[in-house]
Amino acid sequence: MTNKLEYLGTVGTPGPSGQTYIPPHLLRVRGRIARAMIAAHALAPEQAISFKPDPSDAREFAHLTNIGVLRETIRGHYWLDLVGLHLREQSRAGGRAFLYGMGAVVVAVAIMLLYKLVP
Repeated sequence: MTNKLEYLGTVGTPGPSGQTYIPPHLLRVRGRIARAMIAAHALAPEQAISFKPDPSDAREFAHLTNIGVLRETIRGHYWLDLVGLHLREQSRAGGRAFLYGMGAVVVAVAIMLLYKLVP
């Protein structure tokens, strides 16, 4: 886990319990399944837990397994790739920032054109 945290610019240090300390800002995730995995400390293959999602969470479960963030070690035992989840969120945020920036430029140009048309 420590080597993976280096990708996010964070190097975890083992605490008194022997588990790697993860800063709180990395634990902010969306979705009930991701929060449940963090609460169960299922963040590495050796920490995989037996998990069966509720029917209401089936769509989120399928999405997380399809993108490779929720991984299965043995049948029915899963763990959350927290670093992969955050890298995916960061890449999506970059795309949204670009779209928002382009939208702001379009709105600014439209306002300038309207300002010139109004006497």
